[in-house]
Amino acid sequence: MDRCNRCQAILEDGTLRFVARLRLCGDYGALPDPETQAGPTADVLQAALDAAANTPESQLMETVVEEFSFVVCPSCRARLRQDPAGAATVPGPRGVRQ
Repeated sequence: MDRCNRCQAILEDGTLRFVARLRLCGDYGALPDPETQAGPTADVLQAALDAAANTPESQLMETVVEEFSFVVCPSCRARLRQDPAGAATVPGPRGVRQ
């Protein structure tokens, strides 16, 4: 017997469940735009390198890629499909976050 990792519903053995996988990849947007060749300035890149030099390797690796998997019931699967990022439950203004 398992539980849905999202709503904690009991999932009896032999009942339908889904495994959701989430992969988070870091993207600093620091590469030049291939069409315009516009990109970050040298001082912005140097600041990023300096920050990385003072950060433990394990913490840096977490910003590169993380993968998670969890079990969800059919109802939570339907909710994930409608709003995979959970935007409806995030308070505050929508749009670009910094």
